[in-house]
Amino acid sequence: MNQHQRSYAVERINTIVKEKILEINKKFITPAKKISSENKLDLIYSGKVKLIPRAEMRDYTHITSAFDFSKYECEERKDPQADTIIEKIKIITRNTKDAIMLAGDQEALTAIQDFEKIIFKL
Repeated sequence: MNQHQRSYAVERINTIVKEKILEINKKFITPAKKISSENKLDLIYSGKVKLIPRAEMRDYTHITSAFDFSKYECEERKDPQADTIIEKIKIITRNTKDAIMLAGDQEALTAIQDFEKIIFKL
């Protein structure tokens, strides 16, 4: 393989990895859920949220800080399994790039094809 072909092969690997990581993030990340101040006030007036005990309050700057909205809001959460899979992908990627750089044409092509099969199974 010449330099241009090796660059193309590595770029192809990088593209596959980026797509797979995006797919993993969609699958294993629970997006944050926020509600507006207006909705918070509606929940307070309707009695659907409880007052937080004074000792557990984080700040006293906004009235909504005194109420528990955990049933209605959450921060983004990432399943730890995602990091494990991404780490496996990085190891496989590194090994495949090494094979591309150090192998002949046919071995490099085989390495790319094997890489694709492994990555899409994850």
